[in-house]
Amino acid sequence: MQLSSPASLTILLFLLLCSHHFYFIDWNQTEYRDHVDEYGRVDHRLILPLVLQYLTPTVVSVIGLGAVSAAVMSSADSSMLSSSTMTARNVYKMVIRPKVIIRRLFSADLSTSKCKASVCFGFILSEPGLLH
Repeated sequence: MQLSSPASLTILLFLLLCSHHFYFIDWNQTEYRDHVDEYGRVDHRLILPLVLQYLTPTVVSVIGLGAVSAAVMSSADSSMLSSSTMTARNVYKMVIRPKVIIRRLFSADLSTSKCKASVCFGFILSEPGLLH
C-alpha cells in the first residue's frame, strides 16, 4: 500500500490549517511592528518568515530561515543554469556554430552563465533599497 499520498495530504491539510491560524494572530502583541494593519494582521506572503522569526525559539528560527533561504537559492540556481544551457544550445549551437564540439558548447554555457550572473549582480547594485 502506498503511504505517500495520504501522508502528503495530511501534511498539506496541517499546513493549510496552520497558515490560516497564523494569518489571524494579533501581531501587535509580538515584537513585530512593521506592516501591521488596523486589525493586527500582516501580509499573507510574509507569514512563514514572521512565524519563524517571532513565534519560535531562536534555534528553530535559524534552521527554518536557513531552509527557506536554501530552497529559494536552489530555485534561482536551477533557473539560471537551465536558461544558460538553453541559450548556449539554441543560439550558439543552432545559429552561430551548428557543428560545434561539446567542449566548446560547455564553454559557451559557462560564458552565458557568467554574463547572466553579472547582469543580475548589476541589477542588485543599481537598486538602492536592496543593500542597506
